[in-house]
Amino acid sequence: GPGAGHTGLGAVRGAKKLKAVVAARGHRIPKIADPEKFRTLAQELFELRKNDPVIGQRHNLWGTSTLYSITEPLGRLPVKNMTSAIFGQGEKFNGPYYRAHWKIKANPCWACRNRHCYQVEVTEGPYTGFQGEEAEFEIMAAFGSLIGQTDPGAALMLSNVCDRVGLEGNEAGWLIAWVMECYEKGLITGEQTGGLEMHWGNAEAVKAMLHKVARREGFGDVLAEGVRRACEHLGGEAERCGVYLKRGNTPRTYDPRALWHEILDEATSDSGYSESDNLHQEEFGLEFTDIFSPQQVPALAAALKGKRAFVDSLVVCFFCTGMFHKPMVKILNAVTGWDLSSEEAMRIGLRTHNLMRAFDVRAGITPEAETPSERLLDVVPDGPAKGKTIRPHWNEILDGYYRRMGWDRKTGKPLPQTLRGLGLDSVVPQLWGGIVPL
Repeated sequence: GPGAGHTGLGAVRGAKKLKAVVAARGHRIPKIADPEKFRTLAQELFELRKNDPVIGQRHNLWGTSTLYSITEPLGRLPVKNMTSAIFGQGEKFNGPYYRAHWKIKANPCWACRNRHCYQVEVTEGPYTGFQGEEAEFEIMAAFGSLIGQTDPGAALMLSNVCDRVGLEGNEAGWLIAWVMECYEKGLITGEQTGGLEMHWGNAEAVKAMLHKVARREGFGDVLAEGVRRACEHLGGEAERCGVYLKRGNTPRTYDPRALWHEILDEATSDSGYSESDNLHQEEFGLEFTDIFSPQQVPALAAALKGKRAFVDSLVVCFFCTGMFHKPMVKILNAVTGWDLSSEEAMRIGLRTHNLMRAFDVRAGITPEAETPSERLLDVVPDGPAKGKTIRPHWNEILDGYYRRMGWDRKTGKPLPQTLRGLGLDSVVPQLWGGIVPL
């Protein structure tokens, strides 16, 4: 459904003309080493997650769109392609508002206790009667504040259209927002858009453009290449308006200029998505307090690298686990009978990241590609983070991150001692050819 997947796997599968993945339903019950301990730990994790102040019970009750009420006060809500951080209409996009006004029907994932997914029907505004799947926050923001669109019913409609035509919602949102800013500035003309008036908030024009992109019709053929390549195609001032990372991916639908470690995380991501987070630092005895510190930002990103990769490797849901690391290690041990430590689990995650890094470097990714676009480096114009910019500190932050990760600053390669320390000795000759750098 209209969620927040952002890794490019959908594009790869589409290019390979893969229509579906079919798994036969089995009848064997997986063997659990310690069923009683597993049940106890699972219940403890559920309670821990439910009481979490960030992704706790509000997700169960109101869905992830409650993040509208959290992000704007922090300056993290992207408005009109990040030309502003002030929206002022977020209340209508929050679950407590629209779930109380629209018709809703629970549509949870199979056997999920969190039950935050719903089918909804719009009951007010120009899209009254539209039925679809409730979108996650990032996609409601993509077709709400990001494109200057103030009707939650229209955002729901666009998120479902985006999903139906097979586009990834975060990238599509940044793409449309870029087109709108360029259209407003006269950098993209009505002739290029095929007569579509791409003014801020024009939901019907957005709907038509999404279909053009999906079918690569007219200017949609240029846009279908994504924000970075479309920016490079137009060049000049239009390129400067684009929000993307030089690797080619767009960020999640937040304004990361108000949370610098997220710019670093996504600029260096090997999956095109966030790979570390600042949740539950206390599990590791960490206390990073300044989100705009050139020293603390790379330290945080490096210290928590491996945490999410480990949890993801268990093939469990972020919302169900709450990204708690140590409880998941205990649950894994109860299921398998292992005696894995938290440190060993982090090492597994780091092995994953260093293998992905080795693959990407071999495929041609260099440190020069790990740079934010101009808009991401710009000074925040207004809102709680007004005046902040990572631009003067970027090289210092990237240097610090590479050093902490044990990667060579000139090439981006994991250093031989880093690879050997993770048991990845076989990768060393593939990257370094037997030559050990000083």
